[in-house]
Amino acid sequence: MKRVCICILAIALSLGLAACGAAQPAEPTEKTTTEKPATAAPSKAAFERALELYKYFSTTSMQVDREDTIDRNGVTYYRVTQPEYLGMEALALALTEVFSYELERDFLSRTVQDTQPWNTMLDPALAQAPLYVEADNYTKLYTCMGDRGNDVASYSVGMVSGSESEGKIVSKLSAVMVDGTTKETFLTQELLADEDRWVFTDFPLDW
Repeated sequence: MKRVCICILAIALSLGLAACGAAQPAEPTEKTTTEKPATAAPSKAAFERALELYKYFSTTSMQVDREDTIDRNGVTYYRVTQPEYLGMEALALALTEVFSYELERDFLSRTVQDTQPWNTMLDPALAQAPLYVEADNYTKLYTCMGDRGNDVASYSVGMVSGSESEGKIVSKLSAVMVDGTTKETFLTQELLADEDRWVFTDFPLDW
């Protein structure tokens, strides 16, 4: 009986050693690095979004409640009712989605004098009135922006220089005005490499 046990142990031991000898260390796997591709430079969608926001600082008021007003330095403001812009922070965030920080600050600092100079001649108090203010502990957004009407009947945009790989694209904007005349200007989009997104850094549409 002892011989049988000894034989069994010897066989098991020899099989275990053989298995250990056959095992080979795993080959180190080659590490591959996957670079995150830069966001493709937007074109039509980005322009339409930028144009929508631009108009709120140039030609067209947001939706407002004309029964809900406040007075700031003799200027009447109306409460903005568009749900996506219920505060200055939300408006600023929307601007930075498509514009550079410099353009965002420019838009937010605009006054009635910048957009409605004819009104300031009738009411000098409007000259330095900001287009947007907050009230009720920054929970409501108000505007004194008036609709001067849209002078443009249609737009078309086409790239003229630059590339996505260069991180800068210049596009020519052609506009057909309501009176049938045409105007052209150039828009610049640049890649914010540290944020991996494209923004307009030049948007000259103050015609």
